[in-house]
Amino acid sequence: MLELDPPRMFKSLTINCCRSMTVLPATLLRQTALEELLIYKTELTCLPDQLELFVKLRKITIHSSGELFQLPESFGRLQSLETLSISNCTITCLPESFGQLAALQKLELVQLFSLTCLPESVGQLKSLQSFMIQCLAITCLPESLGQLTALNKLQITNCGALTCLPEPLEQLGKLQTLVIDCCRTLTRLPQSTGLLPALQNMEIDCEHHIAVPQSPQLFATVSSLLVRLRGRSHPPKWLEQFVKLQTLSIVSGDDLIIMPELRHFTTLQSLTLYNCDALTSLPESLGLLTTLQNMYLSCGALTNLPESLGQLSALKNLTLICAELCCLPESFGQLKNLENVLLQSCKN
Repeated sequence: MLELDPPRMFKSLTINCCRSMTVLPATLLRQTALEELLIYKTELTCLPDQLELFVKLRKITIHSSGELFQLPESFGRLQSLETLSISNCTITCLPESFGQLAALQKLELVQLFSLTCLPESVGQLKSLQSFMIQCLAITCLPESLGQLTALNKLQITNCGALTCLPEPLEQLGKLQTLVIDCCRTLTRLPQSTGLLPALQNMEIDCEHHIAVPQSPQLFATVSSLLVRLRGRSHPPKWLEQFVKLQTLSIVSGDDLIIMPELRHFTTLQSLTLYNCDALTSLPESLGLLTTLQNMYLSCGALTNLPESLGQLSALKNLTLICAELCCLPESFGQLKNLENVLLQSCKN
């Protein structure tokens, strides 16, 4: 058994690649001044029951501890814990005391392939500002999720079994960023998503035709939108209703052949088309984006740009990664405010 001797008081402890370690050293319990505990690539089977002794512990990271199946009930008594990140572990459940983590501000549950549900007490995390969950087996999120009134950022990714999000969500009055990515069985966002007053940034994977609430408030509030359109030849109809966007990013592949009608996005300042390798042209309505300052086009099949490009009077930064692009339009010389140009992998 590895012992930390003599028992000095230190603030941070990192345990990395101690493959034979199945329990934490007993002397660790004397480290009452510990503020940060980082555990990577161990065979830990449990954490100490006396976790409340770590009265100053602010951050815990546990990564690749394949034998750790559960957290002790005492975990909720870590009253100073602000950041918790657990990834690539075999944890099957979280203790009900989890909701007692009164100081917790950031929570990351990533690649926990055996975790199927979260305790309802999660809704008691009144200080939680950022929550990221990536758990393939999880089928639902607790209804109490809507009670996280301090939540600023919610990321739900690679939850392949998740079929729905809880209702209602409108109490998430501080939520500014919502990310839904690679949730293959999730077919719609809750109606209450359209009532989130502070929502500004959205990232949505539309490969499986997820439905978005037809909410004027939602369409007028969101200023930054990233949509993934893998497997789709046409953009979803609701995309053109986000009329107050300042930033629009579209990520595709070899599928998207038609762009959304750009004339709707009159406030747009930044446009990114990434890996849109089936697009051969852009609409003439591109020239209507008179507030556009940044444009990034990674479109392998794009052969030309519309003459209306010259009407982008505010454009400052232009990146073209277009293998089939033969030439620039004559109107290119009208871009008087253009400062930075990157041409990469273009024919001429």
